[in-house]
Amino acid sequence: MTARTGMVDLIDQFRGMADAGTADFTAGTITYWNDDTSQKLLDRHRHNFIDLELQPVSFITNGTTDWRDYYMPYTDLESGTAVFTIKDTTGSAYGTSVYTVDYQSGVITWGSNVLGSSILVTGRHYDLNAAAAEAWRFKAANVSKMYDFSTDNHNLKRSQLRQSYLDNAQYYSGLAGPISIELYRGDMDNYDLD
Repeated sequence: MTARTGMVDLIDQFRGMADAGTADFTAGTITYWNDDTSQKLLDRHRHNFIDLELQPVSFITNGTTDWRDYYMPYTDLESGTAVFTIKDTTGSAYGTSVYTVDYQSGVITWGSNVLGSSILVTGRHYDLNAAAAEAWRFKAANVSKMYDFSTDNHNLKRSQLRQSYLDNAQYYSGLAGPISIELYRGDMDNYDLD
């Protein structure tokens, strides 16, 4: 399976963070980190957003307020109109020729002044740090079968490789975004809002 078109840059960035080559190792019949396994791991760290209203940022140009840039609260976005759409408040989609998107930094720039109009965005963003942390833990599990070896003034400490991978996993876990869930009390009627 090949990666979705909008995932190519994200997979490349993930591979750099996790030092994950396209054929790093094989477990059973599965090769890690080809496009398929990389995309599956990234999808576990995907967050969808629907009709997110963006706030415009204005700049003064030649004495006129210019509204061209809209900053998203998310970075590392999946690109392409199949998953990323921009609409006005009536639900009409804008053509891709009137704006550009920096999918890595989450900035939408319009070709002309849009006067601070309300803009709604639907798409997907990825927590690359959490994905890299998971990949490093996966790689550590793979090398855990290696053992230290000593003979005739030679000492190979293969266990250091596993520890190095776990250190990288901890580093990227520290950079990853928070995870939130909704909790409901079992002794309360959650539907009675009075």
